Amino acid sequence: MQFQKYYLQLNNFFHLATTKSTGSVKEIGQLYGISESTVKRMIKDVEFIKNVKLKFCRFETSYIITHKASNEKTTSN
Repeated sequence: MQFQKYYLQLNNFFHLATTKSTGSVKEIGQLYGISESTVKRMIKDVEFIKNVKLKFCRFETSYIITHKASNEKTTSN
């Protein structure tokens, strides 16, 4: 049951990142009732699972998606 709860938190955080409304690490921790170090681990897990790069934007006061990796291989002749 813990895994399912964590997975739902990851999906929810990803949704917040796509809408640029996550807030700071401290705010995320308060939202989910977890420590700041757990939030940082959660960010790395989201980056790995969703194959994206997240970066904190001070202007938006939110984590935003800065890069979406491509799974396609390019070939050069």
